[in-house]
Amino acid sequence: MNLTQESLMPYLQQKSGVLDIDQIADEVMADWPSSPPQRRKRLLAKLNHIPGCFRADDHHYVYLPRFRTGAKVLQPFPQESGWNNETPLILWLPEVFALWQPNYSQGEQVVFELSDGTRHVLHWQSYLMRPVISKAVKDWLHRVAVAGANAVEICCTDGERNFFTIHPTTWQTCEPRETTKGIRAAAYEILKRRRRSVHPTELAAELLAQGWYHGDCPPLPVIFALFQPPVLIHYQSHNLSLLPKTTPVLSEFLQRRTVEIDSEPSPLGGFWRDGGGLSMPELPHGPAIPTESFTGGYRLIMTLDNYPVSRTVDVCATMTFDKLHRLIQSLFDWENDHSWVFSLVGGPRDDILSVGLETLDGIWAAAQTLSLGQIGLNTGQTFHYVFDFRSWWVVTIRVQALIPGVILSKPIIVEQKGQAPLQYPDFDDDN
Repeated sequence: MNLTQESLMPYLQQKSGVLDIDQIADEVMADWPSSPPQRRKRLLAKLNHIPGCFRADDHHYVYLPRFRTGAKVLQPFPQESGWNNETPLILWLPEVFALWQPNYSQGEQVVFELSDGTRHVLHWQSYLMRPVISKAVKDWLHRVAVAGANAVEICCTDGERNFFTIHPTTWQTCEPRETTKGIRAAAYEILKRRRRSVHPTELAAELLAQGWYHGDCPPLPVIFALFQPPVLIHYQSHNLSLLPKTTPVLSEFLQRRTVEIDSEPSPLGGFWRDGGGLSMPELPHGPAIPTESFTGGYRLIMTLDNYPVSRTVDVCATMTFDKLHRLIQSLFDWENDHSWVFSLVGGPRDDILSVGLETLDGIWAAAQTLSLGQIGLNTGQTFHYVFDFRSWWVVTIRVQALIPGVILSKPIIVEQKGQAPLQYPDFDDDN
């Protein structure tokens, strides 16, 4: 007997809950008592490629076509800006995508029954991965909205047949439930475990696989539950990620510039912010911000990536990132004629926490006002400076030492190693 999708399906289809990987392995491999360890690895690989089989965490799987039966999600719709020719514009939330298309190939049909007893087929745009609903369904949405509903409850009644029911409701009905708090805590744990940015639909699919949508009343959408204190979440380019612990100054800066939700529908799920309907919660104001988190100076080692070139400099903690940029330009003999950015967390291409010469989100203003001392640099900490996004010059900056109590009137060059390469080698005057 070989480990194939056909041989594994009976074990998956007979279960309706969360499946422990060891339990699946024991049942599947019962016919092979002397099976080598490699077979268990093959089992994991096979499970990961079976449509509808989803890893709920590191040790559990669920077969979503069966497991999602009974799951409910709440789909609000805008109250003001989403109406066009008396038809509400639905911006589908990640829970809906996770429920309707759980790890499936595109083209699956979703059949649903409205509260008026009519049945409809929902198709997917394969290119945009967007559901297409008929005019009759749009008219029904309009009628229930006029009657007072501001959301619909979508319930899966038969997961293997892709059959759902949709009923009008209000999102306020489910807002205070403890499930929403549980969803927030579970989502934090998923983001913390992944240690990378996660698309909201992927996050919602794992929450679905953990059973968070199988209660009597669906919780608020995860996108709204996440943007609550105490953990700061970064949302950009349709991805979510946890931010590291930061000083009060940096946290306040990030709260102002990262918690923004797209006002237009996106291919993989839409979010909105409007004055009349469900909107993003505002983050609370933090404690009073000190003028400087650290006074004194820093000894910084600046190394040009891919070149044996470095500069060691002592700078004052009051130096702003704009002035640090100008110092780097001088140390490496660049002409300050391109965009630049400091990536403060992760690698040079990470934009979770960054300041630089940009026009978006007030980043440029922050570079002019945010100082090194305000972000709480520690000995051994590294961050990156990127200049000229086409040539991609990268300087890795490491804090060699803190110099407390010493106020430097100007930067002091401690050591220089190697000669900086020409910024424009193709335009040498001698040629």
